[in-house]
Amino acid sequence: PPNILFILVDDWGYQDVGFRGSNIKTPEMDALAGSGVILENHYVSSICAPTRASLLTGRYPIRTGYWNGNVRLVKPWGLPPEETTMAEMLRRRGYSTHAVGKWHLGFHKEEYLPVRRGFDTFLGFMTSCTEDHFQHTILLSEEMGGEVFDFRKQHVTDRDEIRDEVLYGMRGKHSADIFTNRTIEILQDHDPSRPVFVYLAYSSVHSPVEVSDGDLQKFAGHLRGKVSQERQTLAAMVSKVDEGVGRIMKELRRSGLYDNTLVVVSSDNGGVITHSSNYPLRGTKRSLYEGGVRSIAFLHSPLLPRKGIVSKEIFHVVDWYSTFQRLSGREVEVEERETGRRKTQLELDGVDIWGAIATGSPLSRSEVLLNYGHKDHCHECHHTKIPPDYGFAVRRGKWKFIENTQYRSTKFSTKNCEGHWDRCFILKGGHVEKTELYNLELDPREEVNVARLHGDVVEALRHRKDHYYDLIRPLYELQPIHLNVTNGTIFW
Repeated sequence: PPNILFILVDDWGYQDVGFRGSNIKTPEMDALAGSGVILENHYVSSICAPTRASLLTGRYPIRTGYWNGNVRLVKPWGLPPEETTMAEMLRRRGYSTHAVGKWHLGFHKEEYLPVRRGFDTFLGFMTSCTEDHFQHTILLSEEMGGEVFDFRKQHVTDRDEIRDEVLYGMRGKHSADIFTNRTIEILQDHDPSRPVFVYLAYSSVHSPVEVSDGDLQKFAGHLRGKVSQERQTLAAMVSKVDEGVGRIMKELRRSGLYDNTLVVVSSDNGGVITHSSNYPLRGTKRSLYEGGVRSIAFLHSPLLPRKGIVSKEIFHVVDWYSTFQRLSGREVEVEERETGRRKTQLELDGVDIWGAIATGSPLSRSEVLLNYGHKDHCHECHHTKIPPDYGFAVRRGKWKFIENTQYRSTKFSTKNCEGHWDRCFILKGGHVEKTELYNLELDPREEVNVARLHGDVVEALRHRKDHYYDLIRPLYELQPIHLNVTNGTIFW
């Protein structure tokens, strides 16, 4: 079975990579994508946690409660325990499994921690998104403890106990460096007689946008005086991730693992267009337009029979589970302590896309769900500052259908965004209608709503809501558990 390295970059704008013509320097990833397969139509959710849940379960967010959005820090819920994660599936097939970086899938009970969801080890942070990249703190209200520290290393001992180490010594070190170094350490320590799966979830380039002065000069000095300070810093963050990917690839080659490794790189959603660019796409993170849900993605591997191509097939992040499941072979015997945790594999929404990527064979599936939610299934939506988007969005072939989205956008990213809030996008006037239909083959920027011209297509796709409605899982019931702050770090 192949080794698998899956790299997820946070809030990475669709154009913010060199091979899309950006002024941001990413030579390592440009080389990997250029000698691999670029996935032109790779879809994710419009925000962080739902994409992560879909990747690790192979199931749409409507099935896991994640249509409701992100796991907010003070809410005790997470990825339902009955879900079989990609790590659990691969460990049954003999893989050593490691999670590095941002978790964001629940931590209020032990069974929600990464090392109870199939990962042998974890290093990173449990909480959501606005963690300081150097201090590894997140700001809560004063009554909840104010600024708290969230950075830890975990593994399960031979006695089936979790060893949890809070890494105060990491203060002052940038998260991208820490996560890169940990991934290299995993590869150096790996027993080559077993396949390895590493899920590397960088917290870059999510806000707060920050790097050291040295890295700013090193990676974005060519942009000084040409774009805003925030845009320069964002560019340096992207280039810092790129450098880390290059270092990891060097270790894969040195260790002899490279020849049997699949490397997938993707963003978790579109960029925030006050400082990122999703050019030429419409919309931003949190919107259901292409700029929010279509990601940078590519696969690189010596195992690919064809390389240096761009695939225009329609893929979704849920597909990687089914793909890795087939490529990883049969299950093997597991440790006795695992037998009591065996779960029934729930129905998958993804399909095996290896043939489509590797040989160009067509997929039997032509439709992917991009979003759906319903107030009937939300227990807390009335008292959240940023409610989930109940809008329905689906792509079938060339057609993209959107209805009732809360986050309508007429913003289009500009090329090589200058980083000023009013210069990263252009506004196109006109009323945004409740029902939208776009022919993405002719109109990839979603500029012309053709719903009134193709009533038959609208009705056919609208009827798909009934099918998906029956699959919606209510928001995981909140439980009366209290968040505690001890010695400046967080625990439930």
